[in-house]
Amino acid sequence: MLSFQEFIKTFPTNGVVRDNPAAQYIYEKIIWRDDVRIKFADVSNVKIPALSVCVKEIEDYCATQNSLDLNSNPVKQTIGRMVAAALEPLGYMPVKRTRMPLNANSQFFSSAHIYEYAGNETQRIERHIVDVTDIEGSAEHEKSQ
Repeated sequence: MLSFQEFIKTFPTNGVVRDNPAAQYIYEKIIWRDDVRIKFADVSNVKIPALSVCVKEIEDYCATQNSLDLNSNPVKQTIGRMVAAALEPLGYMPVKRTRMPLNANSQFFSSAHIYEYAGNETQRIERHIVDVTDIEGSAEHEKSQ
């Protein structure tokens, strides 16, 4: 993971959130969470803006803080770049800006990027389905004992 401080250095206007604890929380505890990044990839594969996955969580968190102005375009653009930074190691790149889906219920973000898989990933998502009969301690295993 690119640290928050390293991320700030990747684009000049990212500096608007340089010493902002709320922005750092959003970056580290929301956008870079594994479950969120996996959902980013899932929605990207069906041409839905990745930010829609966590935009409500971000807005709800910011509602409890007074330090991050989501009315500010540079702040919103920086949050968009945070999403791009989280998807890049998975091989996804932004391809098109589009309207935020209505079901995202975003109050501050009207548009966001759609990402496409481009390859050159440094991380991959692995999912596994395991038969419960293969798991010791499963209900079937316990019944047979």
